[in-house]
Formats: sequence, structure tokens, C-alpha cells
Amino acid sequence: MRYLTFTVLLILNQPLFSQNAEGIPHIAGDFQKQVGFDVTNLLSQFLNFSSSSSFNNPAYFINFKKRKNDKINRMGLGLAFEVDGQGVGTSSDILINFRAGRERQINFMSRWRFSYGFDFKTNLSYRNISNTDVSRLRLGIGGAPVFGLEFFINARLSLSAEAAYNVFFIVDDQDGETSFGGIGSMSLPRSLVVNFAF
Repeated sequence: MRYLTFTVLLILNQPLFSQNAEGIPHIAGDFQKQVGFDVTNLLSQFLNFSSSSSFNNPAYFINFKKRKNDKINRMGLGLAFEVDGQGVGTSSDILINFRAGRERQINFMSRWRFSYGFDFKTNLSYRNISNTDVSRLRLGIGGAPVFGLEFFINARLSLSAEAAYNVFFIVDDQDGETSFGGIGSMSLPRSLVVNFAF
């Protein structure tokens, strides 16, 4: 079934490539803004692959970029809420990811772009188990160098993925006891983002 879905999508996308590749303006040309949506979880429903996000490997479901002179300002926001029934009680998990940074872009070949930059990041996670006194609040503040690759389908529509090395300072409050620490980890380009320029 997934091969049939992939084949149908490939056939339907053929007319999108009919534009002149040399005429793609990218953000650096006619379009100064770009919004992106992470479609990894949506695709996993059809293609049977999984994507997981954790505190030190954050997911950003909505991304926004705006050109200012020769630099691109960028922001990303990710939200996750999960309720899981357990024998002792129901656990509720909330995860909020936010980033803001700047990047530079290099266009190569006719439809590809490489980007690099740096993000300042904050992560907040909260877990509570009902009918118990178990709760955990974690706040992370840090940053990451980022490297991305983008493929343009047409002048407005593109697909992208990026890698980052995240470094966070962590404040962890578990059941009233506070601890401090740090986390460093590589975030691989496992998320597919669909971008629209305007």
C-alpha cells in the first residue's frame, strides 16, 4: 500500500517541476518570508516510519523565516501533549520547544539550497501522574549550530531538513527537589519540513 501511495504522489507532483528551474527566486529574490510545517508525523501514518522527539532532540512543527539584508532571521515552535493511562494513574506530558536564530544561505545547482546558522533554544517539559504526588518540570536553555538542506519544487514550495548540535543548561524539579545539569546531543535530519514562500 505504501508503494502505491508513493507512486501516486510522484505522478501527481510531475507537473510541479515544469517551471523553469533557473527562474526560481528563492527567499533571496521575490519572496522575503517563508513558513514551514513539519509533516514527519503525518507521513508516518501512511509510510509506517516513526519519529520521536525528546527533550534534547526538539521538534519544531511551525517554522518561520524572514530576510533582513543578507541574513535570514528564523523562529520555530513545537508543542506536544500526551495523555497515557497507567495502572497507578494517568500521566500527562506537555512539551514546548522554541527557537530563534539567524542563518545564511547558499544556492547551488538549480533547485538546491544549503543553509547554516545558529539558534538560541528553550525547552520546557512537564509530567504529572494523577492520583500520585509525582510531577516533574524541566527547563532547558541553550543553543545549537544548525545546518540545513532545501529542495525547491517550484518558486514557492520547497522541502527541507536540518541537523543541529544542541547544548542545553537544565533546571530539573522533580517532586520539589531541584537539580542542575547540562545536555549535549546531535539532532539528526529526521524531520521533513514543507515550506511555503510569500
